[in-house]
Amino acid sequence: MEEKGKKMTVRDLLREKGITSEEAERLGLTELIKECEEREKVIGEISEKTKEDIAVLSGHLEVIGKKMQEAVEAMESIALVSMPESEFHRE
Repeated sequence: MEEKGKKMTVRDLLREKGITSEEAERLGLTELIKECEEREKVIGEISEKTKEDIAVLSGHLEVIGKKMQEAVEAMESIALVSMPESEFHRE
């Protein structure tokens, strides 16, 4: 069975099921296997691009979070400065 984190290929699956290359060819699976391998390659490329995009997005979200915090602090400061002195409660 597939180990956690390890990507299983179509060849791995065939091997796990005990299907040899000769049996696969006899069963007419050669073209299907080739198509699966091509798709595995495309999926791998898309996966890598997605990881890169997520890393970039994460960086942007971090910047947005910091800017939002700065905006909240600025609004709180403006609210205090614009509040009439009569509304301050002193102990």
